Amino acid sequence: MNDIKEINIMLGGETPEFENIRNKKNWIAVDSGLEYLIENKINPILVCGDFDSFKKSRINYDYEFIKKDNQDMTDAEFCLNIIIRKFLNLKKINIYGATGRRLDHFLANILLISNDLYRGIDISIVDNYNIIKFSEEGKNIIKYNKYYKYISFVPFFDDTIVSIYNAKYNANLLKLTKNRANATSNEFIEKKDIILETNNRCLIIYSKDN
Repeated sequence: MNDIKEINIMLGGETPEFENIRNKKNWIAVDSGLEYLIENKINPILVCGDFDSFKKSRINYDYEFIKKDNQDMTDAEFCLNIIIRKFLNLKKINIYGATGRRLDHFLANILLISNDLYRGIDISIVDNYNIIKFSEEGKNIIKYNKYYKYISFVPFFDDTIVSIYNAKYNANLLKLTKNRANATSNEFIEKKDIILETNNRCLIIYSKDN
């Protein structure tokens, strides 16, 4: 498994439209996220969690299971910690089912992907309308994606100063404010990648209306 470079995780929140993930491989199911994979005939390479919200009758014991036996961390954190130990050449993780009705779970997942423990791996939270990830300090190339009209930059740390180039609304040494949005709903232009320069890590959010 050490040759795997990209992993897709299915949590138990809002599920993606199947067409959006049809060609994705190397799935890991977390708790009730396994139900969605089973329903769509996707066989995960690993299943983990405490299984408190999963119908035990659906379990196929051919899967590799790793059970969380305490509540010291969320199922998502438990899963990520297993992944970084198990897949040593991993470059990218896409997390599905991380948004939805439970805002506490969603915010916990945002905090989780900010953790320095996972630095060096490109981690994104993905749902039907958004891709959410963290920048690095310094220069970032925000790749044009034809499926997303909007791009937003949201501060996570105090005194975050950014410069934005090749976007509909460019900015030079803009201080991102934490008490009001001042760098959201920007747009790609002419299919160009956007350049973001920042002194601190910040949230990058690709989004679309439909």
